[in-house]
Amino acid sequence: MERRQGERRVGGRRRRDRRRRLTTFVVLAGLLVAVPVWARLSRLMGRRAVVPAELIGVWTTTAPGYADRALEFTRHSVLLHSDEYHFSVHPIRWITRERHGLYTTFHVEYQDVDAVTPLVFRFIPSPRPLIRLEHFSGVWQRELPR
Repeated sequence: MERRQGERRVGGRRRRDRRRRLTTFVVLAGLLVAVPVWARLSRLMGRRAVVPAELIGVWTTTAPGYADRALEFTRHSVLLHSDEYHFSVHPIRWITRERHGLYTTFHVEYQDVDAVTPLVFRFIPSPRPLIRLEHFSGVWQRELPR
């Protein structure tokens, strides 16, 4: 069949339109999958959580069985002191705060050896700030600078 000048094949145009629609669909589907994955990865591996200034320092308690232990918050990590000479360093993955009148509840997630571990506590600002860990009856006080 001979085509005249200026005529188009109708079938070729339909194929191109279908190909464009399929390409658009594939790109949009890829974006719908990639954006949540990217957001999750950037949260886990990207920016590090920054500990608020009011928590930074060494916290100790006089509670029986814990008097030789300490919590230490740095700008990006928590150090768990098991005695005067041994401690473990854990990067903080996520930290949130909820204000409740006289105290603030902090939810901290830090990276342990094989899992992310939650640490929930109340911060009570007073002349000498206090921390009350969830599921622990003792009070932790920040050590005064030497």
